[in-house]
Amino acid sequence: MILLGMVASLAVVPSVSAASYPLTRRVVRVVVPRDVSFQEDERGLVTSVWVNTAGPFVFAIDTGAGTTIVSQRVAAEARLEVRRSVSIAGLSGRIAKAYESAPAELAAGSSTNRLPRAVPVTISDGLPAGVDGLLDPAQAFWPLGFTMDFPRGSLSAFDPVASPIVKDDVPEGGAVTGWLMRADSRRPFVSLDGGRTALIDTGSRFGLAVGRIEQQSFGILDGGPDSGTSVRDLGGGTVKGRRTTVARVVLGGMVLENVPTDVLSGVAPGTPILVGRDVLRPFVVSFDPRARLIRLALR
Repeated sequence: MILLGMVASLAVVPSVSAASYPLTRRVVRVVVPRDVSFQEDERGLVTSVWVNTAGPFVFAIDTGAGTTIVSQRVAAEARLEVRRSVSIAGLSGRIAKAYESAPAELAAGSSTNRLPRAVPVTISDGLPAGVDGLLDPAQAFWPLGFTMDFPRGSLSAFDPVASPIVKDDVPEGGAVTGWLMRADSRRPFVSLDGGRTALIDTGSRFGLAVGRIEQQSFGILDGGPDSGTSVRDLGGGTVKGRRTTVARVVLGGMVLENVPTDVLSGVAPGTPILVGRDVLRPFVVSFDPRARLIRLALR
C-alpha cells in the first residue's frame, strides 16, 4: 500500500527533463590511517612500509624528498610498472637517472594500515645505506594532513576538513606558520626572519643548514667549531657540513635561540635553507595541506 501511494503521488508530477535537476556532488570519504611509529637512528626516521602488499621494507620518513622513492629491489618485489625515466638530484646538484612508476598502494606500520590513495613512486639507486625507500608524507598522505611527534616517535594523519589547523590557535612556546607550497611540489617551506625561507626536512640529519652564501646573513663567521659530517645525496654527490651555532632565528613568530647550525659546502646554487632533525627534535609538527598551515608545539 505504501508503494502504491508513492506511485500515485509521482503520477501527478509534471514531466521534467533530466537537465533541470541540480547536479549532485559525489562525496568521497577518505579513511584516516592508524598512527605509525618510527625510530630515529643513523639512517633517519625509519619505519616499515609495504608497497603493493610486498614488504615490509625499511623506509625513512622524509618531508624534503618531494616524492616517495624506492630502490630497484622494492620495485621488483612490488612489481611496479615503470612509466617514464626522470632525473633526480640532491643538495650537491649532481643529477642521476631514475624512473617514475604507475601509482602504487602503500601501507605503513602494518600491512593492513593502508595510506589514503595510490601514488606514483620514483625508483632510484641513490638511496642512503640501510634503507629501501623514502616516504614523503606530504605526498603519501594527501589529501590528509599529518603530524610528526618527534619526542614520541609517531607519525599520524588527520582530516583537515574536520580538524583544521587554525592560524590564531598558537600553542604556548610554539608557532603556527604558513606552508609555502611551490608549484612543482608539496614540500613544506616556511618563512624565517629577514625575508628568508627554509624547507622543513625530516630527512636531514643537520640542524639549521645554510650554504656559504647565506652564512653571513646569519652572522656566522668562517672557522670556529667543526664537528660536522659528510652525507651522500640522491644524485650521488657529497655534501659536507661544519657544525656551529646561530644565536637567534625567528620561525613563524617563534624565537629559537642557540640553534644548532651546519654550514654546508659542496651544495648547488639555489639550495634552500634546511630545518633538519636537530632543530625539530623537541617539537610536535602538524602539516595542514588544505589550510596551508604548519603548527609547531613543544611536547
